[in-house]
Amino acid sequence: MEYTNIQNSTKDGLSEVLKIPVRAYDLNGNHTDLGVLYSEMAVVEPDLAHKYPGLEDYMPNESALFSYFIDSIQRLNGKITSLESEIADLKASK
Repeated sequence: MEYTNIQNSTKDGLSEVLKIPVRAYDLNGNHTDLGVLYSEMAVVEPDLAHKYPGLEDYMPNESALFSYFIDSIQRLNGKITSLESEIADLKASK
């Protein structure tokens, strides 16, 4: 496998991740307090979950999820760094 046309992504993974509803639900007699429904993830961003032939429900695209989570962490870190800098500037100006 050879990667070509490599560029920085302009997709905002964080804004997509924030749209995914987090639910509590029961499935097959087991309760989940914190989970997501893959079918809802597919509505938010079709690349995140797929309905595979022969399967009843959607399954996550773990590779895509990993990329979205990495982008989200990087964006959140940028926001934290910016806020820390702003706080330091405000403290210094007192």
